[in-house]
Amino acid sequence: MQLATKENKALALVTVLIFVLISTIIAGALVALVSSEARLIESQIRRIKAIYAAEAGIQQAIQGIRSNPSHNPDGDSYSIGGMNVSIVYDSSGAGPLDTNILDTQVNYNIVW
Repeated sequence: MQLATKENKALALVTVLIFVLISTIIAGALVALVSSEARLIESQIRRIKAIYAAEAGIQQAIQGIRSNPSHNPDGDSYSIGGMNVSIVYDSSGAGPLDTNILDTQVNYNIVW
């Protein structure tokens, strides 16, 4: 059996250090990727919630019009699911209030 020489020990140390360095780089890249994906998913969830909040705001505006036909919903604001929903109605057209041209603006914050 041959005893390990200083050169063999040095080569083993360098090999282990290179392996650790490469492993650290790969682990860092994976952490960055997972973090990026989590942010993307959070953003998508907030967009979907905003769509549903906008739909709920339109439904509330329509319900308000049905209960009071003379009510103009332009500028009405609702807080739905932690989001501020503002109703926009372009009343430039003549005639009765047309619920087909109601629009919404949803404001929400993304915290990174």
